[in-house]
Amino acid sequence: MCGHLMTSQESIDVPALLTKKQTADYLGISTRSLDRIASAGTIKPVRVTKGTLRYRRNEIDTYVASLDHDDATERRGAAS
Repeated sequence: MCGHLMTSQESIDVPALLTKKQTADYLGISTRSLDRIASAGTIKPVRVTKGTLRYRRNEIDTYVASLDHDDATERRGAAS
């Protein structure tokens, strides 16, 4: 699902709140894919001002960790 996830070295300068574009870039996906993820409620944007949404980096990182966990679980299941 994710094209390129930033390494810990790359993420050093990533702010705590990201724009839609920054979030999509951080995840290595399109903004349209991010919209689908947000619509599903998996990652919820935060309204910082009227009409301005941001995404919490810690929530994004939690989402990525859940994907890693799901992938590892699938690999273990396939090996059985």
